[in-house]
Amino acid sequence: MYIVLGARVKNESAVNKLLEHGIDHKVYEAEKGLKNYSEKIIPEYIGYDNFFNLQFYKDKKIQKVINFRDQQNWLRIENEIAIDKDLPQKMNTDTMDFYCYKSVQHTLAEELDIPVLEKESDKMIVKLDTGYSGGDGFKVVKRSNYTPKANEYTQRYIDIEYTIAVQAYADLDAIMHPFCFHRMDYIDNNPTYCQVPYFGKETEQLIKYLEKLKTKIEIRDRLIFWQFVKERNGNLYNLDFNCRPAGGFETGTYDTLIGDCNVLDCYLGKTDMPEAITFDKQVQITYKYKQQFGYSPIDKEVIKVDKQLHEVKKI
Repeated sequence: MYIVLGARVKNESAVNKLLEHGIDHKVYEAEKGLKNYSEKIIPEYIGYDNFFNLQFYKDKKIQKVINFRDQQNWLRIENEIAIDKDLPQKMNTDTMDFYCYKSVQHTLAEELDIPVLEKESDKMIVKLDTGYSGGDGFKVVKRSNYTPKANEYTQRYIDIEYTIAVQAYADLDAIMHPFCFHRMDYIDNNPTYCQVPYFGKETEQLIKYLEKLKTKIEIRDRLIFWQFVKERNGNLYNLDFNCRPAGGFETGTYDTLIGDCNVLDCYLGKTDMPEAITFDKQVQITYKYKQQFGYSPIDKEVIKVDKQLHEVKKI
């Protein structure tokens, strides 16, 4: 059977697909009433002592672990199950560390000649190196009166023009298929507007970065998205690699709402990734008020656009 870790809203589309295809599965959750829980998913509540304990899963015949969380304890139990059951999605230490730590992502990007923001500057933004960040909770500090604490990661503070991200599926053979790009515009470092799909010239550069990444890190049987940040009147830099789908994936924002591909069918082994996707709609998101580096409530619109063919390159 397939198992789904967590009964949160982000897992709804995956659970619906499992039901649609008649795939035997179990959804496990630690306890009731957790943040962002789904009212549509009916899980088996097993408590934290079992949820993060390999022994709970030892006697179960598991073919796939669906985990859309990227915190270290979630990745650890996913990997322990995958190793125990010899599943394709198991991760080596280098891959696990890359998923978990912004500092490791920074170092590897430098090695691959992918532009990164400096760690030291007169004015810096401070994030968690690993842990629960979720796109907010950042601090802006002056270097002269701040010493980074344990598990803190710093980057030069910039005036953001926009961020751009690539959504990709890494299949059972570790071949990556970038299937959608999206762009988010900023004013005074507040997100203002997002468009999906996005076809700007930067997308080809992001594909080249995926090609470079593959020379160092093996990503297998996984949905991912990789974010880059454009400095106003400056360069495009590595921002954050995420070993999970982006927010909004569960609503089809990056596939079914805008084009003729359902990536979950590929991820669940029901079809191959297409050679091309036809997009005939665009999701446009407007943020209702300013929230620096964070995401306020949104207005979301799906509009028809001229058909555009996106070649899904195999990397």
